Amino acid sequence: MALFRSQKEFLTAAAAGDTETVSAYLSKKKKWLQAEDDDGNRAIHLAARHGHIGMVTLLLNSGAALTDHNRESWATPLLEAVTGGHTSLVKFMLEKETTRSISTAPKGMTPLQAAIVHERYDMLQMFIDAKKVDLTAGDPPAVYCAVMNNKPDALDILLSVGADPSVFRSRQVSDRSDEYFGYSYSSRTKTVYDSPLQAAVTRNSTEMLQMLLERGAKKTGEEHPLHGVAAHGNIEAATLLLQHGIIKIGDRNDNNRTALHSAAEKNQPEMARFLLAQGIDKNIQDKDKRTALSYAQQFAMKEMIELLQGPLPPRETLPIRKVEPPSAAPVIEVKPVPAAVVVPVAQPVVIATPPGSTNDVEVWTLAGTHSIAHITVMPVLNKKLTELFNFESRERVTFAENLATKAELMGPQQSFDTISDDALLTAFNEYKRLGGKADEDKVFRHNLNKTQLKKPAGI
Repeated sequence: MALFRSQKEFLTAAAAGDTETVSAYLSKKKKWLQAEDDDGNRAIHLAARHGHIGMVTLLLNSGAALTDHNRESWATPLLEAVTGGHTSLVKFMLEKETTRSISTAPKGMTPLQAAIVHERYDMLQMFIDAKKVDLTAGDPPAVYCAVMNNKPDALDILLSVGADPSVFRSRQVSDRSDEYFGYSYSSRTKTVYDSPLQAAVTRNSTEMLQMLLERGAKKTGEEHPLHGVAAHGNIEAATLLLQHGIIKIGDRNDNNRTALHSAAEKNQPEMARFLLAQGIDKNIQDKDKRTALSYAQQFAMKEMIELLQGPLPPRETLPIRKVEPPSAAPVIEVKPVPAAVVVPVAQPVVIATPPGSTNDVEVWTLAGTHSIAHITVMPVLNKKLTELFNFESRERVTFAENLATKAELMGPQQSFDTISDDALLTAFNEYKRLGGKADEDKVFRHNLNKTQLKKPAGI
């Protein structure tokens, strides 16, 4: 819609920092604060975009607000200032009371995300120092945003101040696809979770992968990072994943494929040679009954075919290098739970941490006759994560609690058939260690076999 000349003149003056003209307009009618251009920008957005502190001050004193958002993009004045690289203006806005949109936004990019994406690292540090950001909030959260946008310097800043290296990003994906008359559509959706670790693999960034692993990053149960680095042929990244114990050499994805299948399909012979030296089984068949060799033969990859048909290379198993736990670990106080009493799902066992503690606390505890709870408290992030494994129903449920607000978010129920072998085996071993009793055949009927329970996978 075309602007009246007076609106256009007012907004042009705001963008140019012409305080005299803007003051003249506002002295007559305050309604000009609501004037918008065709893109939904108000005067305060235009002034912030061009870094005019004096103009922003005038508009705020006249009734504009830092929470005013663009009608089209939902950008706030703070977002405009960050995107434009106006450090002094950003500092000025941070000193104001209203800065609620730094970490979250109902739509579009947040100022925190903009500081990462546009490499405004001085502003990112200002946000952190001002203690007005939630590093776990936003879609995606800060750490995931840094990895996804290939910003290792931003990731280094975030991890150095204690940001969670495993903060997951949730998204909706098609749960089932139906086809009629040649057209396919999704009949329903489900929530899946992506980790920064997998995002680093997708980016093929060994640097960021190493940074995350050294901070103790974890993958979700549905992710298979070794398959990704195998497809890229990134032996250094594969070495890091194996050394940190994030995966085992024989891990398989939902299609029963190993990392060797991925290496063969993408014609990465050096990676295939590395995987074979680590003990991967070249005879594993995927859901289509195909081995890695069949993929090499399909695409006539001579070197790969000769490698997979020839003798195995010498075994060179890598030693596991666990991340060192923090020194001076806090005393853990666990509220006792009688084995015969089922803990309500919405109220998991309470763990108390000493005041001022900044170290993560992790504990396993029985949660009834058939269940065990894995609880991790992260004081720096004001967050508690609880995984509840029910060996009777063969399901896992995850809860995330904000320790400050006590707000709790429950994730979807997951069948044991959909979670990783490592996660299930760890939970079952802890359950037995604490005196729990369950039928192994029933628990692992679609997930692990007896031999895998008695020796590490891939051996």
